[in-house]
Amino acid sequence: REVSAWSGRMYPPAMQFQRVAEPLSPGHAPPFEQAPHTGHLTTDLCSALYGLLSEWTPNAKCWLGMWEGWGCFGYPHSMSGFSDGPDDDRGLTELAARVESAPRFDHPGRSYLLARAPMSSVPELSKGPLSICPSLAWADDRTWCVGTEIDFDSTLVATSDQCAEALLADQRLEALKVDIEDRLDDGGDALND
Repeated sequence: REVSAWSGRMYPPAMQFQRVAEPLSPGHAPPFEQAPHTGHLTTDLCSALYGLLSEWTPNAKCWLGMWEGWGCFGYPHSMSGFSDGPDDDRGLTELAARVESAPRFDHPGRSYLLARAPMSSVPELSKGPLSICPSLAWADDRTWCVGTEIDFDSTLVATSDQCAEALLADQRLEALKVDIEDRLDDGGDALND
């Protein structure tokens, strides 16, 4: 909202950051230092979202689909920059071993690790050394489903109208209602083309 006000661009639900961040005319410095993260939520956003969703989840557990391409899952073979010391090395080595035998499922174009976990553990994933977010998450009773596509700067939540209203009203989140036909890929923002 702040970026589109600065740039003079439209603020539709299917906007693309790279489009609203391009000012219509030169002027003041932008109100941001970097573009939003793609593919994962910051710890603060993850805590806010899953904290609110936990109020709609009777048993406080959910299913997680984590994209198997995150570098930390293949440690130390994929990327070595995750470790900050011996404790991280042990934890990441143990995680990599568990990942090898974890159940998986495929969704078009991606493979995911499947896990069932307490809602309170989801924000912990977004902290170091992992710094990841589940790509898919859903409640046991399917009252909500979250999709954080690794190539998008937006997260989608499918839920009841009541839960959606709570998400839209939460000041910690910049939430907008989208239609099922809206696209969040590069071609989805026709108003700021």
